[in-house]
Amino acid sequence: MSFRQQTRNNMSFKLNLIVFSILFLSICATGFSQNHPDIRTRDVIYLKDGRVLKGEIVKIDESDGKIIFASKNGKTIEIKRIEYEYYIEDERLNVKFSDTLVINTRKTNDFEFSFGLSTSVFEMNGVAGSDYDVSLGTSPWYIPYNIRIAGGRYFGHKHYVGLRLDYALGGVDEYISPALKYKFQFDGYRNNRVWYATLEAKYEYFKDEFMSIAEYIDFDGNLKYSQRYRQQAFNTLGVVLGPGYAYTFNNKKSICVEATIFKNYRLSNAFEDSEAGILLNSWNSTGIGLAVAFNM
Repeated sequence: MSFRQQTRNNMSFKLNLIVFSILFLSICATGFSQNHPDIRTRDVIYLKDGRVLKGEIVKIDESDGKIIFASKNGKTIEIKRIEYEYYIEDERLNVKFSDTLVINTRKTNDFEFSFGLSTSVFEMNGVAGSDYDVSLGTSPWYIPYNIRIAGGRYFGHKHYVGLRLDYALGGVDEYISPALKYKFQFDGYRNNRVWYATLEAKYEYFKDEFMSIAEYIDFDGNLKYSQRYRQQAFNTLGVVLGPGYAYTFNNKKSICVEATIFKNYRLSNAFEDSEAGILLNSWNSTGIGLAVAFNM
């Protein structure tokens, strides 16, 4: 087996391991979020005059916040947005000893700002054009350590759309990554813990040492390899997905953890020493990420 084949086989094994890990976490998240068949629920509206209405929310007008509500005796009423403080859908009626008895209010149609830390582990691989003697480029595993800030808005309590920014504090020479972020919360507002799925479209600028491998034939006709390290900068677009877990406190603040897998596609790359460098015409980067953030 040639060095190139061995390298690609190692890459394939690592990628399969990463994909399996993320899929396992996603399946666990979905399983934990399923509603128990014996759970009975109701909707609750907290009015500004102090009254609490219990029954079923028939319809919510997203344009003006108006609610059509059916009370326990079957009477249907219309409640304007100026009349209520907030509402809770699917509040649990039957609970066990281990269940959450006090459900903290979450953000609903509210803005949210976050700050925290993130990291990722990824490898870069590419193939040079035929004009170069270097036919295969690869790298060690890169691990940037980032500070993360984010902001966005909830639409209802299940959908969130926003922006986030990662900036490296260490681990690599330079790294910055803004992204458009969406997340969907699985549960029906039945406790203070929630699993969710996250999806991102991101841009990355990355600069660090890159290893190239050259194949050549020596004077005896033997295939040989040589390694060279150069400084290279990359501009990429990528897709990120994975599960997340959040816990909500009693002031609408929360803390969350996310585990993700991502795939990057090269926009451009260049060596600092352009005369000695190569430009990869087939390049990819796959990796996993982890983030912890406080939301307020």
